[in-house]
Parts: sequence; structure tokens; C-alpha cells
Amino acid sequence: MTVVKFQDLNITMIKSLTEEKTLRFSYTVILVSVITSIFLSIKLWVGQRFFPSIPLFDFLPTLKTPLDSILLYLTEIAITLNIIYFFDKRLHLCLIFSFIILGVFDLSRIQPWYFHAFLMIISFLGYIKDSEKSQTKIIFLLKVIISISLIWNGLNKINISYFNEVIPWFSKAFSSKTNDIIYTFSILLPLLEIISPIIIWREKTRKLGMFLIIIIQFFYIFITSPLGYNINLSMLPWHFSLSILIFLLFQKSHNFRENISLVFERKSLKIAIITIAFLPLLNLFNLWDSYLSFNLYSNAGSSAKIYLSDKALNFLPSGIENHLKNEESPNTIDIKKWAVSELGVCVYPEKRAYERVKKYFLEYASDSSEVMLNYQEKRTIFKNPEPIVN
Repeated sequence: MTVVKFQDLNITMIKSLTEEKTLRFSYTVILVSVITSIFLSIKLWVGQRFFPSIPLFDFLPTLKTPLDSILLYLTEIAITLNIIYFFDKRLHLCLIFSFIILGVFDLSRIQPWYFHAFLMIISFLGYIKDSEKSQTKIIFLLKVIISISLIWNGLNKINISYFNEVIPWFSKAFSSKTNDIIYTFSILLPLLEIISPIIIWREKTRKLGMFLIIIIQFFYIFITSPLGYNINLSMLPWHFSLSILIFLLFQKSHNFRENISLVFERKSLKIAIITIAFLPLLNLFNLWDSYLSFNLYSNAGSSAKIYLSDKALNFLPSGIENHLKNEESPNTIDIKKWAVSELGVCVYPEKRAYERVKKYFLEYASDSSEVMLNYQEKRTIFKNPEPIVN
């Protein structure tokens, strides 16, 4: 009697999936993770809040109730319809448009998972039903985006702040009995994130690469979940979905050279891959945004605090103190901690975002001298800037 293991059966089923079904499952996984992440950070998207919206352009207004609710509901409808009707070009374009609008009206929404999902959703624009060639291109493009993001995530961790601050922070999330193991794993983490998405492309090391990437994702899941720090929960669905996508997309072996030649037949795809791969280089010189550079759990972004006079502090709206009560001084506001406390996500870590927060507090001050912004630019291997107070 032949015994078929459940694990072997699952792997066989995935390997037997057509390119079209692989893409459909992948698309569904991405969209389900997006809608779940939105639900886990709902105050970022809809409802009354103190933390100001940060539009891409200063002339854009703040979307207030019910406009924010309408926009979110339309986006949720677009996501749902895209899951049901795969692949409708008009619905897909509506979804992309809604993603852009949501991000443009509030940069705080452009979290790492949001940007990553957006890139992958755009990748489906070239989908043609019953065209195996177009489907192969999209699968390859999705795999490239995942690989690039993981490599840059590892490279961005090679900084002093990661080794001095993030590694001890990781270790404290686990039991004291496992501190040494977690500490060692955290030290190796940048290297693992750089190597695993490279070896996953080789047939002999593909399974090892898949295993390492999935282990890393579950490490992050533990850190951010209620089992760890219970922080930035909107990242949880993305780490789960990335694990599933690794399994779906990389279970089958694909010839790298053939696929890259196929993709590079179109200049637009060639430019897109090169842009995604090399734009994060500019972030090393503070010329490109950290969250658009796959910069995650590295502590390599910029930071800022607001200093308020006693007079300005007294004029703040009632209730805001619930999100500022953990500060070392009632006159000092750590913008990142405030965003995490109220919205459940980190603030978009760029100077223009911090200046928008300063502008919010100026509305409650009688004089501009009552509100000061202490801005610490991102430290890089080329530059160690001093804080700027203005």
C-alpha cells in the first residue's frame, strides 16, 4: 500500500498549477493581505483622529468624514470585485487609481507593505488571458520584486543603529532562555536577507532559500504580533502573504536567463525592473524616501520631535494627551511614538511629513516660536548629520 504524505501532496498540487491559476491565487493573496492590513490600522484610513493627514502636496485638503469613509468603501469594493472577477482590466485600473488617491492624500498610508503591494498589483497590468507568455512574464516580475525588496531590506540593516538598538530590541521580545539564539540570528539577519533571495533562483538551493525567507517572515510576525511587542499590526498580513507567495511563485523552477530575456523584450518592463532595483541606492544619500527603498526593521530612517511651550500645550485639543502621556516630558512629542499610539503605524519618516506635523501644532500656538521641530536626518555610511532645530 502506497502512503502519500500530505506535505508531498500539497507541493505536487502547487507544482501542477497552471501559470494562470498561480497568478490568480497570488493576486488573491495580495489583495486579502491589503484589506486585512487596512482593517488592522483602521484609524489611519477613516474616522476622527488627532494625528494630522500628510498629503503629498500642500494644496491638497484633508479628507474628512464622510469623504474619507466613501473613499475607503470604494477601495474595499474595488478590492473585493478584483478578487471575484480576475482579471478585469477596468476593475484593475480602478484599484490602482484608488491606491494612488489614498496615498496622495495621506503619506502615512504608504507603509512598506502598501508600497510593496502596489508594485505587485501594477505588475498584473500586462496580464493577458490564455497567453502563457504574458503570464510567465508577470510571475517572473513578481519574483523579481520580492527578491529585490528582500535584498534591500538586508542591505539597509547594515548600519550602526541596527546593531546597537534593533538587535537588543529583537532579543527582548523573546524569552530570556533564547536570548543568545535570537541575538545571533539577529546579527546574521541582514546577511540571510541578502543571500536567501539570491540562492532561491538556483535549482540546487531553491528550497533552502524558500525556507530561510519563510523563517525570517515568521520571525517578524512574532516580533510585531501580540506574542511580541504588539506593534504595527498592519505588517502581520503582509509577512503572512509573503510566505505564501514565496511558496506559490518559487515552488516551480523557472529558467532565469530565459525569463529575463522574455521580460526585457519590452522596454517598459526593463526600465521598471532597473528603477525598482536601483532607486533605493539614492536612499543611501537621502535622495529617495526610506519607505520606498524597502527599509524595514533597520532603524535607519530619519526621526523628529516637537517641542511645545507651556502656553501652546495648554491650547491642545482635549483627548490628545492620551497619545502623548508616555513622553519623557509633557512639552516634548516624539512624532513616531505618537503615530504608533494613535494610528497603529509608524509615521512616514521624511522631513516633509514632520514639517506637516509641526504645521498642525502651529494652529494651536499664538506665535511660531512656541513650536520647535527637532529633526534628525537619516544617518548613512557617508554622512552623520547633526539634528536640526527650527
